[in-house]
This record gives sequence, structure tokens and C-alpha cells, in this order.
Amino acid sequence: MRMYQLLNSIRENLDIVRKADLNDLIGYYAALHALQIACQSLIDMMSLASSAIGKPPASFSAAGEILAEEGVLDSEELDKYRGIVGFRNVIVHNYLDVDRDLVKYIVKTGEFEEIEFLALKVLKFTESKGIDP
Repeated sequence: MRMYQLLNSIRENLDIVRKADLNDLIGYYAALHALQIACQSLIDMMSLASSAIGKPPASFSAAGEILAEEGVLDSEELDKYRGIVGFRNVIVHNYLDVDRDLVKYIVKTGEFEEIEFLALKVLKFTESKGIDP
């Protein structure tokens, strides 16, 4: 149940990103906040999944590494996940340093869609193991 709640959170927030007017300051900040929540929801899914298989992660990035060792993520997907963790950290801890052009690029190119793609891989893994932390 928890994994589905997190997936729904990702989907709802990515929909906000898709609809946001990034040229409007309020739209930009709405998209930025929605990206933060979507990133955090994916991180939570990764952390819950790794903990559920008896391998609690020492860090957000470690959760991805554990699931890569389990064959859930390939090396390219692990790199993308690490990028998502880093992007989330910048939004949360260095929000004044967020590059607005980078955010626009991520949205314009659709790179943010990787969040849902990785979430679905984690969900498939937990379902195959019969776990829902």
C-alpha cells in the first residue's frame, strides 16, 4: 500500500510539473516544489524497498546502490537515480543556488519523467518479492 501511495504522489506531482508555466514565478516555484516531492517520494520508495529486503541504506544514494546490486537498476539507471538524489539535495539545502535554466531544461526535455520510470521498476521489484513496506 505504501509503495502505491508514493507512486501516486510521484504521478500527481509530475502532472503539476507538466502543467506549470515556468516563465511565471509562481508556476516555476510550483514546479520546483513538485519536483522536490516527486524526487523525495522516489527516494522513499528506494529506501523502503532496500530496508524491506534486510538491507537498510546508510544514505539516500546507498538505497539505489543496494537495489542495483539486487538487479533492479542497471548502471545507467543508478547514475540517473544518483542525479535525482543530488538534484533533490540542491532544491532542499541550496534552494537559492538552483539554476532556473536547468530546471526549465529538465522540464522541457522530459528528463523528469525518469522519476516515474524508476519508481515503477522499484514497485515491480517489491511486488515480485511480495513485499510492501
